[in-house]
Amino acid sequence: MTGAGKRITVLAVLGVVLISAAAVVAWKYQPQEKPHQPGGRGESTRSVPEESPKPKGRSKAELAAAKMKYDEVSEAYFNAHDADERRAALTTARTEPFTKALTLMLEDAEQPLPIRTRSAELLSVGDPKHGESVEFLVSLLSSDSKQHRKVAMLSLERIADRTFGFKHELEPQKQKKAIDKWKNWARERTAKKGGAE
Repeated sequence: MTGAGKRITVLAVLGVVLISAAAVVAWKYQPQEKPHQPGGRGESTRSVPEESPKPKGRSKAELAAAKMKYDEVSEAYFNAHDADERRAALTTARTEPFTKALTLMLEDAEQPLPIRTRSAELLSVGDPKHGESVEFLVSLLSSDSKQHRKVAMLSLERIADRTFGFKHELEPQKQKKAIDKWKNWARERTAKKGGAE
């Protein structure tokens, strides 16, 4: 190869390297889309309840610590082998550090829906102090998303030990009576908190 041929080869390689580097830089610094969470399989999320803002003043470390507590108590409760294990998990969930962590997970709109609904359930089972948790679950019954309705109904059924005839497979518009019963149940349950304290 002649001197001119070597220079052309070097310049061609340099050009490819520069173009590749520019492509990598452009890819790395392009705006990132948030991952799609709710609904899945193309389901609509139009009537999902209005999301609460991200809790203010929460550091990544605080959110990570809250998530660890959520994971611990959620795993203990939802994987319990018997009623005693479930009661022990609920006792843990009702301690202040876990209640704070679960509340943070519920209020953080960036958390996936299953984490938010399980947090609501753990806060609400047998404890009417957390009316906002039940209200969040009841509001999901009106969602356009069948998956959101199913997740909420499973949690509500475990909390209340009833369904009021609600079927997650049916459109919410056809179940106004059952949804109204759930709303009344949630109001009555929250009202009991006032008399109990």
